[in-house]
Amino acid sequence: MSDRQIHPAFEGDMAASYDARNEPLAPLRDALQLILGQLFLRDLPGEADILCVGAGTGLEIAALAELAPGWRFTALDPSADMLAICRQRMEAAGLSDRCRTVTAYIDELDDGIAYHAATSILASHFITDRTERQAYFAGIAARLRPGALLVNADLCGDRTSPTFDALEQAWLSMLSVTGMNEDGRELYRDMLKKSVGLLAPDDLAGLIASAGFTPPVRVYQGGLIHGHFAHRA
Repeated sequence: MSDRQIHPAFEGDMAASYDARNEPLAPLRDALQLILGQLFLRDLPGEADILCVGAGTGLEIAALAELAPGWRFTALDPSADMLAICRQRMEAAGLSDRCRTVTAYIDELDDGIAYHAATSILASHFITDRTERQAYFAGIAARLRPGALLVNADLCGDRTSPTFDALEQAWLSMLSVTGMNEDGRELYRDMLKKSVGLLAPDDLAGLIASAGFTPPVRVYQGGLIHGHFAHRA
């Protein structure tokens, strides 16, 4: 694996507490997973190879695996600490034979599998350079079969919109359910400006399309989280 810098939120003790910190936001996650599952059931055969990019602790894999016993998963993530938790979750759920973990970035994955589908959930917004972000989605496209499904979700927002400030404030207020105090919310607001590639939803969709996908369809919004699906062109 390359020596790229991993976000500190996904290493060590922060990785170990990641799920617990975000559990108060589970309703947002569950709604997205409901949509994700129905898209997969519609598009995928009973036996399929699924690539989960930025798989983290494997929550989406555990949910998807319940839908079809013939689906196989590759959990790709640069954080070994997050993938260690993913493996524990797969072992506890009896899914170890259906899910392999790969500690790498998308451009480092060379397994020869032509995947039926891919997910990228709350991952690409950490790529702040637009060219690198397009390359990220192009890397996913290159590892998919023609017509394969991609489901993506990222933090999005149009800072030029007259309603953005109100949306951002509503999102920050909602984060108080995680125990985040006012100082923490101000730090989070600063992080959105400096460490997140916050694109307008339509701009993100255009970026994904330019990387080798059909025009993405927006199917989900929960605060700043926007979910799209598309197919490899």
